[in-house]
Amino acid sequence: MPRSAAAIVLLFCLTVPTRAGDVWSDPENPIRAIFKGKRLDLWSLQPVRAGEPPAVKAESLARGPVDRFLLSRLEAEGLTFSPEADRRTLARRLAYALTGLPPKEDTLRAFVADETPDAYERLVDHFLASPDYGTHQARWWLDTARYSDSNGYDWDEFRATAWRYRDYVARAFQNDKPFDRFIREQIAGDEMAAVPAADEAARDALVATGFLRMGPRDNSAKLFGEEHRARAAVEADMAETTATAFLGMTLRCCRCHDHKTDPLSHEDHYRLRAFFSSVKWRDDLPVDLAPEYAVIRQNQEERDAEIAAAKKRQEEILNAARERVAAAEGGKEAKEIKDKKALSALTEEEKAERDRLAEEIKTAAAGRREFTTALGVEEDREAPMEIPVLAAGDADQPKQKVSP
Repeated sequence: MPRSAAAIVLLFCLTVPTRAGDVWSDPENPIRAIFKGKRLDLWSLQPVRAGEPPAVKAESLARGPVDRFLLSRLEAEGLTFSPEADRRTLARRLAYALTGLPPKEDTLRAFVADETPDAYERLVDHFLASPDYGTHQARWWLDTARYSDSNGYDWDEFRATAWRYRDYVARAFQNDKPFDRFIREQIAGDEMAAVPAADEAARDALVATGFLRMGPRDNSAKLFGEEHRARAAVEADMAETTATAFLGMTLRCCRCHDHKTDPLSHEDHYRLRAFFSSVKWRDDLPVDLAPEYAVIRQNQEERDAEIAAAKKRQEEILNAARERVAAAEGGKEAKEIKDKKALSALTEEEKAERDRLAEEIKTAAAGRREFTTALGVEEDREAPMEIPVLAAGDADQPKQKVSP
């Protein structure tokens, strides 16, 4: 190999960055360097390990491993379980826990009278099958997802279709959607399905991206030349909510500086945030299934063609009047004649024709169907995937760029 080529290869090997190993095993890991190997005991960073339930004195009270953990703590304080609830109280507690509502009286009476061995299990199934279960469980997730029916800030515009995301969450819990899919749909549903949606599952994936739309949005930023600040706030919100909801940690502190308690660097915030740099918001994301989408699209094309033809004929009538006025005044071109003067020169037949065409336009517009829409996102393929680290989180102080 020529010396020059060898030098190039050596230079390449020395300058191309390599992916750091994990923070526990790689002494060169940047987080290990920043924090000197400390702050790595955060619970959400630990590998899952199977644990043995503790031994307890009152073995007869422990009906399962969870009871052992509870009873162990109680026994350490010289306490024990409360007396077992009667069947009516048990049913009410179960109803409130699973649905947030009291049980119906006939459900209570049936359970109290039911002496079969699986009566309790069947009561659990009864409440799990209730639509109230999905609604109740969705409330906790919607808090995590910062659900809101309006945009926030001083204008606080109403989000007319935000409820579709709310209902998606309720359906997910009601139908026992696998949690890994629940995660993927909300963060990247637009990568899992295309418009028009092929089926209900695809539609759910599109609607699920409403998760990325639930944060506050300052629609007045454009008026004050602060769109870059508003966009930075939106990206920060998406990254920080994703971290809180799915990673069990907050990335808010490291938006401005290395985290003071968790092993997260300032750049970590922006590396995660870079994943969202190409997110483009859609207030009008079509969610009709493919067959209905095609019908609506055809309807729109037909009505639009009718409207365009009627407007063209109206303009032809008006242009004819302009020609007459221009000829009568002499020395003028028809295009110089204002609409008001041309309208006054219409014949009675022309006026009637224009009025008839106006009714056609009105009828066609009334018959034009619109797509069913939701708040969602799509990818802006022109957006850069590299974003700058912001000094102190300030959108006006960009520093070095980082990638996802």
